[in-house]
Amino acid sequence: MTVYVTDGLAGEDVHVLIGQSVVTVPGTGAYSVYPDLTVTPLHGSKGKSKVTDFSEFAARMGVKVKPPKPVVVREAASPASRSKATRPTDMATMVGQDKLRVELTVHITASKTLGQPVGHILLQGPPGLGKTSIAMLVAEHSGGELVLASGDALKTPETLVNELGELQDGDVYFVDEIHGLPERVKRTMLTAMEDGRVDIAVGTGSRSAVESKMLHDFILVGATTEPGKLPQPMLDRFALRGTLEYYTAAELTEILLAAAERKHIKIEEDAATELAHRSRCTPRIALNLLSSAHMFAVAAADTADVPVTMIDVNRALEMKDIDHNGLNKSDRAVLWTLCKVHKGGPVGMERLAMGADIDNRTLESIESYLVRAKLLIGSRQGRVATNWGFEAVGLEAPVTAPCAEDLEMES
Repeated sequence: MTVYVTDGLAGEDVHVLIGQSVVTVPGTGAYSVYPDLTVTPLHGSKGKSKVTDFSEFAARMGVKVKPPKPVVVREAASPASRSKATRPTDMATMVGQDKLRVELTVHITASKTLGQPVGHILLQGPPGLGKTSIAMLVAEHSGGELVLASGDALKTPETLVNELGELQDGDVYFVDEIHGLPERVKRTMLTAMEDGRVDIAVGTGSRSAVESKMLHDFILVGATTEPGKLPQPMLDRFALRGTLEYYTAAELTEILLAAAERKHIKIEEDAATELAHRSRCTPRIALNLLSSAHMFAVAAADTADVPVTMIDVNRALEMKDIDHNGLNKSDRAVLWTLCKVHKGGPVGMERLAMGADIDNRTLESIESYLVRAKLLIGSRQGRVATNWGFEAVGLEAPVTAPCAEDLEMES
């Protein structure tokens, strides 16, 4: 059985309508795919119940985005209304990342005018800021198809060669967490980027040989949270390297209100603003919290036609142990260890991670936001809490603590 999904349906093969394209996830079983591209198993499924971001889910499944087949889509919408029900299909309609969006638009437009292939693009920054959405927009502007892959899933050069060999001119090959590629695969990718070819082993034993296969002019869009793990020759082959910035509360409020409209959720504006302020400046977190608050509203009213209010927002955030600063339990553990145990620092990563009972990788992710929120700063000696960091965990800041207000003025 095959089900074409526009909202909330699922089947053995899931097809999600995105703009003028259909994303196909083969053999996923009984999953529900929502218009905001979150995925969850249906009732009775043996899968995990946790909602998963569709981009991550699709990457693990080896999704390819291809033009829609001639099928009847349930409640087929006009292009205008369809775009409102999915991610943005144009750079101009995307909220946030203004500098990067302008640079991408110039890069793509100039390439078309010059009659040159669009160069490879590297997107770096914390998770949840929209790297997959931007890759979709690049594919939309280039007129090609989008093929999604994950760095840790491309385990052999042969797998990469097979996928690259299927790409056509203008296709976008999006590799999430590209720094996770094994070294052998990185070398194969570098050859593809530099020379537009891949080497294929033919035959075995004494009769084995290597043949080169020329590739079409594809666009590699790599996403990474750790660009330092990519070899310099590969970094040099990206024509554009963009860093995604955290979103402002105003931008997140706009995103939430638009998402609520797409999902036919009523939400009071002050409730959306509160969610935005407590979402760690990250759209993915904001959208997940919106879904949670909506569930609380529906459960309390026993009807779907009920607005999300501040009461529902506070209940959802309390259940998730997210405080008024948007900090969760792990965030507060790091700050408490830094401020209470180490008197505000400086302290190194190993000691801080050990004291907070988390691993180094998790600490790096947490630190990224805490620095953005000016709750701690880095120094040559280690991490140092600001006066705001002390206040966030209910402690009085010593006079020696860096003043976050001064950091605010400097920025």
